[in-house]
Amino acid sequence: MYSIPLRSRTATGLAFQRWLVHRLAGLAVAS
Repeated sequence: MYSIPLRSRTATGLAFQRWLVHRLAGLAVAS
């Protein structure tokens, strides 16, 4: 089973979290 290094996983998680917040904010503004 392939394991992602902790640092990479954290960076990806933070990037995804920021993307999710921006997307939700955009939807809130649009509606």
